Amino acid sequence: MKHVATTALILTLGVAGVSAEERPVKMRFSGSMVPTSIVMQPNTITDEELLAGSGALESFTFRNLRTDALAPQP
Repeated sequence: MKHVATTALILTLGVAGVSAEERPVKMRFSGSMVPTSIVMQPNTITDEELLAGSGALESFTFRNLRTDALAPQP
């Protein structure tokens, strides 16, 4: 019985993979990238990205914190 269930699952997943399609997604967004006072590690700078927009899957917001190392001084 387990073999039948396993075989059915494998066939179902295989058919789903064959019928998958690529579709372009259109979206619009705007936002900003600003430096923050957050210190993650010494000698780094932290930026915050704030984005908002709309697309095929309704409206969305995105927030990202990014830490970069400072450039070495000559």
